[in-house]
Amino acid sequence: MGRTQPRRDEEFIAWAANLAAQCTSHESEWALAAATVATLNELTATAQNAYQANVNRSLANRQTAAEKQFAFAALRSFLSLFVGSLRANLAVSDDDIEAMGLPSRQHHRRQPLPPPPESLTLQVASLHPLELQASVHLPTYGHPAHSQTRKAYHGFTLRYRKAGDAEWQQVYTTRLRLLLRLDASYGGQMVTLSAAWINPRLQHGPWSNEVEALVNP
Repeated sequence: MGRTQPRRDEEFIAWAANLAAQCTSHESEWALAAATVATLNELTATAQNAYQANVNRSLANRQTAAEKQFAFAALRSFLSLFVGSLRANLAVSDDDIEAMGLPSRQHHRRQPLPPPPESLTLQVASLHPLELQASVHLPTYGHPAHSQTRKAYHGFTLRYRKAGDAEWQQVYTTRLRLLLRLDASYGGQMVTLSAAWINPRLQHGPWSNEVEALVNP
């Protein structure tokens, strides 16, 4: 089952966060044990926090790296068994399996979902010191089915950089809002951001227009 789990840290944590969100939302429908779902959410939150603490190069150190490694190992170990139980659970539909980015149960693999075709609208607000909140809007289908929205628009990826930086920093979320916590070097700086929808395979669609926001020191 190890092949199921993305190897890159940023892809793995986004994949795990989506799986946890889906299991929490469908806990009763899928007859999942409350204690198991609670453990899944606890391990995922710990791994997310450890990842965020270690992803910024200016703040990362041996301790943050060790904490991230330990948290990821614990989450991966738990998921290696839990994913198997999800795929064996007949209350979980094939569409749900695909929406969680898990291997299909079908012997003949279905055509994988393409990257999202539409761009999104990004709004950014400066909140507390060194924090920005990014919000995105769902596309308009007319009258889309909930399953279509969930499958095609699995979450979004946000990229950002401050003036003078050559490389973009990038984070993923399966929600429609993302609280971005920045280090002290961003204080008082103008940051450029853009975002794109991602599908369950974490492939992104077209980037939105760029938005600039001033980070409160």
